[in-house]
Amino acid sequence: MNVVELFESDLDLPQVHDILGRAITADGVEPLGEAFVRGLDDASFGHRHFAVREGGTYLGFAGVAPDAIEMVVDPESRKSGVGAALLAYIDNEVGDRLPIWAHGDIGGAARLAELTGRRVVRELLQMSIDAQGLDATEGGVVKRDDVEAVNLAAARRRWGSAAVDRAWLSVNNEAFDWHPEQGGWSEEQLQRARDTEWFDEEGVFFAADIAGGEDAADSICGFHWTKWHAEAEKPTGEVYVIGLATRARRRGLGRWLTNIGLSHLRKRGAEEVILYVEGDNSAAIGTYEKVGFEVSRRDVMYGV
Repeated sequence: MNVVELFESDLDLPQVHDILGRAITADGVEPLGEAFVRGLDDASFGHRHFAVREGGTYLGFAGVAPDAIEMVVDPESRKSGVGAALLAYIDNEVGDRLPIWAHGDIGGAARLAELTGRRVVRELLQMSIDAQGLDATEGGVVKRDDVEAVNLAAARRRWGSAAVDRAWLSVNNEAFDWHPEQGGWSEEQLQRARDTEWFDEEGVFFAADIAGGEDAADSICGFHWTKWHAEAEKPTGEVYVIGLATRARRRGLGRWLTNIGLSHLRKRGAEEVILYVEGDNSAAIGTYEKVGFEVSRRDVMYGV
């Protein structure tokens, strides 16, 4: 009889990716977020990794960041106590009950959280818009007298890469000073976020004050960073991040920037565009609903 083993170590990546694939097929949702997937083999993310295996075969595994856990159990090994055992082992090894994400809030997640004294502390909504809705947004891309849209490639030519990055970070950190993942970014974090196969400088748009002159810091007051999902079943884009400086708010720039990015993604061939927004951010949700987005999925964080 094989002994079930719980351990912390570098993971067997082929087994890990096999489990990820089976979980996506079974649940219809990716069990790990992008940062945790990248952290599987990128030590710069600073994640610890735990797994449970039997006779050399993985039954489940988890990534542990300083502030959260994400884990997945092989669909063939569910409802047998594997998830509960793995999470209890992590709690003991880490010495604290970190919050855990349940993408899609799939069956069993709430019960697992309850067993370890966790409750819903955060909700992240996925919203989506289809091709017909995208076509309807074209009228929202209008020329304005106060700002212009400049993509990253053009911005770098105009102001220089270093100046653009400083202005980008300034807007980002002002817009997301409240956000646990997006706020307080450094130049290193910005560069790491761009260091992906899907990053496209033609798909990042800045709102630039026309009166800002030759200084990037005085000009750039907002941005829309889009993403392309090459692995999706149908051509899919994403409103990855939209941020506005304080001076850009209450000017209608959020919806304007949204439409500029959507137009770019539609022209690239997107038949669907998704985005993620905090469940308690009613202002942003309202803006996206007016554009034509609808809630298509809920990710839940369980914490103490």
